[in-house]
Amino acid sequence: MAFPRIRGRNGAGSVAEQRQEIDEPDEGAFGVSPDDATDPGKGAEEPLVPAHLGEEPATRQQRARTRRSRKTARMRGAIVLAVLVLALAIVAAILVSSPSSTPTTSGTAEATVGSIRATVQLTGVVVQEPTQSVPAPVTGEITAIDARPGDAVAVGDTIATVTVAISSPSPTTLNSTPSPSPSPSGINEDVTAPIAGTVGKLSVTKGQTVVAGQQVVTVIPSRYDVIANVAQDQLYRFYTAPLSVQVTIPRQDAPVDCTFVSVGGNVPSNSATQALGTQVDFRCQLPDGTAVFPGVQVTVVAVTAEVDDAITLPVSAVVRNGNSGTVWLVEKGHAPVKKEVTIGIIGGGRVQIVSGLFAGQQVLNPAVPPTP
Repeated sequence: MAFPRIRGRNGAGSVAEQRQEIDEPDEGAFGVSPDDATDPGKGAEEPLVPAHLGEEPATRQQRARTRRSRKTARMRGAIVLAVLVLALAIVAAILVSSPSSTPTTSGTAEATVGSIRATVQLTGVVVQEPTQSVPAPVTGEITAIDARPGDAVAVGDTIATVTVAISSPSPTTLNSTPSPSPSPSGINEDVTAPIAGTVGKLSVTKGQTVVAGQQVVTVIPSRYDVIANVAQDQLYRFYTAPLSVQVTIPRQDAPVDCTFVSVGGNVPSNSATQALGTQVDFRCQLPDGTAVFPGVQVTVVAVTAEVDDAITLPVSAVVRNGNSGTVWLVEKGHAPVKKEVTIGIIGGGRVQIVSGLFAGQQVLNPAVPPTP
């Protein structure tokens, strides 16, 4: 096979060197060896073309699909990585912007002067007052009955009358015949309704003789009480009677006053075992005419103590231990100093400082020891 003469680009290299480069082509550069390229027989059967150009069309399509698959996989990987980076950035931003649940430093609170009120809140239920038995006040005869079962009565209304007979000896004179004694008028005692309500059972009849304490009639009350359980750790709050009690009834406009009756009135007195196993009840009486009925659940708020012109601090600024407490006094230019105080009543998120602080002084809030 004859090779044409080729001049070097820009005249670089001699003609012999250029001919040498063409006379000695790399083996396999075109998919054939130099010997095959100079063999007329082989050259006719195997044309001089690059190896990949001689592949079957199906093979070339397979190689193209492989390249596309690799490119698609790389793109998917890049997308997944970008999504992960974005998600991590969002989480980091949320963590940075969210407030810490635990303060890293303490603030301060000032001791101020004002009123403070201690209250106890209980969950109660409306009950009807128990039916009351009305006894005869004295021994005597039932001379009048003024009310019948089903009649409405108010407190103090007369239901019956008991008459105590009085007999006086007839005067006598010497050698004379005794004269007849006058008929005794007797002393009347009324049986009255102790509560407002309805006359229930009438246990006597007119003309009947009764003894003192014997049941004459029963009265079914028309008013209601509220009872509520008091936890053992709250009983000390009722060592003195509450100053006031209010009851909030569902679907009513405002709380109503409730007259304090008792705490522990339900505890039996005949057995220590029974008494220890009984939940202590608080009881108060609703005003007459209150629109309720037994079973209605209510909220009871009893004011157990109240102080005006008291020095107070937030509850969180005092470490309490009974009637004593600890605060960390803050003064300008000095490190916080631990100080003992005497505390009084607690209410409305504040605690009364009986002694140990003056109004206007600053303390750490919350009351945590300063870090050295």
